[in-house]
Amino acid sequence: MSNRRIAIYASTFDPPSKFHRAEVDALLKSGFDEVVLYPTGPRPLKGEHEHAAPIHRAAIASLAFRGLDKVTIDYTDLSMKSFSSPLEVEAKYADQGEVWHVVNIGMTAKGDIGESLIQTQWSEGHRLWQESRFVVIGPTGTSLTSVCLPPQNLVISVPDRPSSAELRDRVYRGESIADCVDRDVNDYILRHRLFVPDSRQRRAGFCIDEPRLLIEYDERNPKSKAVAEKYAQYQSNTPNLILVLGGDGTMLRAIREYWELRVPFVGLNTGHLGFLMNEMIPDELLDLELVSYNLPMLRVDGTKPDGETTLGLAFSDVWLERAEGQAAWLRVDIDGETRVAKVVGDGMLVSTAAGSSAYARAMGAVPVPIDTPTLTLAGSNIFQPRFWKPMILSGESIITISSIDYSGKRPLRGFIDGLPLGLMQEITVRRSLSASVELAFTKQFDPSARLLRSLFPPGEELL
Repeated sequence: MSNRRIAIYASTFDPPSKFHRAEVDALLKSGFDEVVLYPTGPRPLKGEHEHAAPIHRAAIASLAFRGLDKVTIDYTDLSMKSFSSPLEVEAKYADQGEVWHVVNIGMTAKGDIGESLIQTQWSEGHRLWQESRFVVIGPTGTSLTSVCLPPQNLVISVPDRPSSAELRDRVYRGESIADCVDRDVNDYILRHRLFVPDSRQRRAGFCIDEPRLLIEYDERNPKSKAVAEKYAQYQSNTPNLILVLGGDGTMLRAIREYWELRVPFVGLNTGHLGFLMNEMIPDELLDLELVSYNLPMLRVDGTKPDGETTLGLAFSDVWLERAEGQAAWLRVDIDGETRVAKVVGDGMLVSTAAGSSAYARAMGAVPVPIDTPTLTLAGSNIFQPRFWKPMILSGESIITISSIDYSGKRPLRGFIDGLPLGLMQEITVRRSLSASVELAFTKQFDPSARLLRSLFPPGEELL
């Protein structure tokens, strides 16, 4: 076994506070080689109605713990909407080093009589109490007696703090929690109206009163470079807005590079096509009012011909196409059921609503507004079945496209947002529950109207 010591800190982190970050700092100062933060999924038979959606929980966790060395966030539970027991998480990391569970002192109360929450509520809790290692976090000044602690323990004292549940209650009552959370976490909570009634919305209006920019632009475009220089005064190493100058291709490149920063992207079209871009933004960005669209990315699970598996994320689209001269033979499964047993053509594509105006449109699909909760399934030069037409599917659909050629004569190659994956045997595409992109527009610009104009371009009047 590796000599590395790994602290597994599992919690809702909903929301993650400055105090959580201080506890992570304390763990690192105690000599741990890595701290794994594990936002937990919904517990079986327990209501989770007061929690933010997984996609928001992943975003605020990323914001709260960014910039910390030796810290990893494991989004498995949020991505799969599942709950992993401490025993399962320990087994997952056991081959990477010496695993320690991070618990609050309250979890160990009555441990001397076998009635602690660890012993009574964790799967195989009594065995874990005796055999596993625990970092016990308690408020400074608390009297900790060894009789209430697991046999293998490390005690860390930290200042007392409000729980995440208490912070959610404060937001629900309309009280500020700005003193307890990172400022960008606070901005995110306010922007998306988390922890308040009727908070489910795909659009959010907000104001940037202190613009801190990361600027991404097409260096080959003189106009983009000139505009970048105009906004250079707002550049910051801790951005709260990513300004993208160029066309949709530049935006896709910026999203691939920076989506994990979890701050809004705002684009300005200085290229040719700009469905994801504003047509103009003001020269003065102080108190800039924007409308943000929270757009889930696609989770793409792939299998190569040799059985190797891959995992990727797409903002726009993912597709399989023939790699050589012969047509592709494909099968389409939706939600685990075969819907089309054999498709013969050049390839097939799955796109998000945001990507429906790109390659999907070239395949004959009708583009939809960027915040439409749907997926588009389109085909390229489909010969069989004859009835084939592009389809609009529910955003909750799980789509699998597989090769049914087992001779090796009809190889396929895959692409995610235009980037090659190499030869592929199968892809499964679904909406990600933990990865999303915020795309922002000025209040004066309506991306749906921009799309509508492209569908009905002005023409000559009939005589």
